Amino acid sequence: TDIDMFKDMTYDTLNKQVDGNHYSKMKLQPAYFINENKYRFISEVKIEDPEYILKSQQLDYYTESDKAFFYGKTTIVGEEYNIYCEKGTYDTQLQKGNFQKNALIFYNNKEIRGDSLYFENEKDYASATNNISIIDTLNKSVINGHYGEIFKAKDSAIITRRAMAINIIDQDSLYIHADTLIATGQTEKRILRGYYDVRIFKIDLRGKSDSLHLDQSTGLIKLLKLPLTRKEEQIFSASQKNG
Repeated sequence: TDIDMFKDMTYDTLNKQVDGNHYSKMKLQPAYFINENKYRFISEVKIEDPEYILKSQQLDYYTESDKAFFYGKTTIVGEEYNIYCEKGTYDTQLQKGNFQKNALIFYNNKEIRGDSLYFENEKDYASATNNISIIDTLNKSVINGHYGEIFKAKDSAIITRRAMAINIIDQDSLYIHADTLIATGQTEKRILRGYYDVRIFKIDLRGKSDSLHLDQSTGLIKLLKLPLTRKEEQIFSASQKNG
């Protein structure tokens, strides 16, 4: 038979040596698929590693690749990240994976959401695809789009495909639409740049330009190349007619 059920039903841990120094511990009794070198945990399962803790409703673990495939509510809590999803895969040795279905990552003081998320701890990198949101609570901003990349070491994020940022300035929301939005810098010196077909909207302000520079610490906006707001365009057009 392809399935070798463990005879000792009191068995509750599987110790897997990751390197010469430590082990990962997997709790609860599994079934073992011989031909696939796979353990299947069909109830609440917990993987304890010195660098993270993974909990899942159901999990398949492949011994040769050290990869875990999970189904149902799953959390992975590392030293500097927190991941939630209901479907995905995770390399338990390299700490990288893909996550879908209500997936989100808490990373570098930001909440990252999307239809599909990718995370790689060693490279300080995360990405999101389709219906994405990057929520920065410290800077009171949200950036939406359909593709985004986050580079922790550079403290930066790039969002493309119908990108839109929402920033709170003077107790009011500033909306910025652009083909590409790039956020860089630490919390107290955060800069947002927009490129190509930039449009901004606020209760007392509307404008468009080729590119934009926003200092989030001061709220100062620079519209570049085509820096005319709608009101300025009207004034300019009127002056041209009168001239």
